[in-house]
Amino acid sequence: MSQQDGFTRRSFVGGTGLLLGACTAPGALGGAGERKPDVRLTIAPQKIELAPGISYETFTYNDQVPGPILRLPKGRNAIVEVTNLLQTPELVHWHGLEIPSNVDGAEEEGTPPVPPLQTRRYEFAPTPGGAHWYHTHMIADKALMFGAYSGLFGFIIVEGDDPGAYDQEVCVAIHHWGSRWVPGQTLRPNDPKHGFEVGFDYGTMNGRLMGHDAPVRVRQGQRVLFRMLNASATEISWISLAGHTLRVVAMDGYPVPTPCEIDVLMMGPGERADVIVEMNNPGKWILGSTDDKERERGMGMIIEYAGATGAPQWTPVKRTWSFQRFAGARAVPEPDERIELTIGRIPGGPGGYNMWTINGKSWPETDRIHVEKGKRYRIVYNNQTDLGHPMHLHRHHFEVVRWDKEYCPGLMKDTINVKPFTTAELDFVAHNPGPTLIHCHQAKHQDYGMMALMLYEGDVEPKVDHTAMHRAITEAYCREG
Repeated sequence: MSQQDGFTRRSFVGGTGLLLGACTAPGALGGAGERKPDVRLTIAPQKIELAPGISYETFTYNDQVPGPILRLPKGRNAIVEVTNLLQTPELVHWHGLEIPSNVDGAEEEGTPPVPPLQTRRYEFAPTPGGAHWYHTHMIADKALMFGAYSGLFGFIIVEGDDPGAYDQEVCVAIHHWGSRWVPGQTLRPNDPKHGFEVGFDYGTMNGRLMGHDAPVRVRQGQRVLFRMLNASATEISWISLAGHTLRVVAMDGYPVPTPCEIDVLMMGPGERADVIVEMNNPGKWILGSTDDKERERGMGMIIEYAGATGAPQWTPVKRTWSFQRFAGARAVPEPDERIELTIGRIPGGPGGYNMWTINGKSWPETDRIHVEKGKRYRIVYNNQTDLGHPMHLHRHHFEVVRWDKEYCPGLMKDTINVKPFTTAELDFVAHNPGPTLIHCHQAKHQDYGMMALMLYEGDVEPKVDHTAMHRAITEAYCREG
């Protein structure tokens, strides 16, 4: 589907990829079968235009950024056929879905990659309901045109749970472009041992720089549901809609216990939020980054009321954030066991690149985490670094028991930013056997060590040749370069 088929790049109103057909066995991944696929995705090189005169060579799903919105009926089996037209293997991870390991889209869990110039099918019954996303799970290593730095991301809306009454739906995916390695000392002059960091030229919402796409058009009195996704490879984003408040009704696909109106939304890479906005302040307004420099580099979009004239307006807001305001009041039971995970950094490691650790080790040497089905576990992240880390748990959701000093019972998520020099306590029930990844969703941290594998009793750890993976990316980078 092209970007012109019923919606603009910014205002994804309406659905694509609605799944129909008879149920078949879940958790399958293979070649051609009798049943026609419900969704087809093609991974291919594509030159995308952020604005006139500003273009990047990248990789896309179906020649568009973000990829097509996939609307999947909750709990009903779907077949997604993925064709890889690249010269390197690819993986599609279905972020937020509680599905089997062999289709989750991570080679470390046992999902086979889609080989170059070949096609595979992913078959699963999506759950839970709500806003999730799909994206590549290949590493980038030093080659910042691959993996999470590319245009390989898109929304999944699992239908079946009502986010509340609204008149218009707008999906907004945040991403950064023009990635490059920069000496860490340029960003942190007081830290001479800090290794290379990643810098960016531009930030976008739905693949366009602010002012270079059609505005989102609204009418006074409307209730607009904004489904927000941070699809950036590395950047934590602070977002506000000038002249309006954002009523958060769901996070990471789960309804929040206490919907709450806020002025600014914080999202780490991988996090999602559903917010409803009452359109009660006519004019032209900016939905964008609260960082002036980032907004000047394109991170925003224009919200335009019918009949509005003049220039879009921006009003500064103070950055404050609390998860506790969205939590409930239930008593959280004590876990059966605790899993203590200390986050660390080895500055300026091999080649000057920082190495990131869990309990003092970097992947693939990190200790395996062993769990038993049916038990309730409490992951305790102790962040001993000066950076936030959006920690993602595959194939499960967790309850945010504590976030720093805040008690947040009932708040369910699959990714949460653990602030610098703080602790977060997250409870999950081990209900979905199979190898399961835990990692930081900042690509530069995941690729350089911050990942661990959780194994249920009886699970067999997949064999992955990490040296071959890195070599394939390096060789592909040399070809592209």
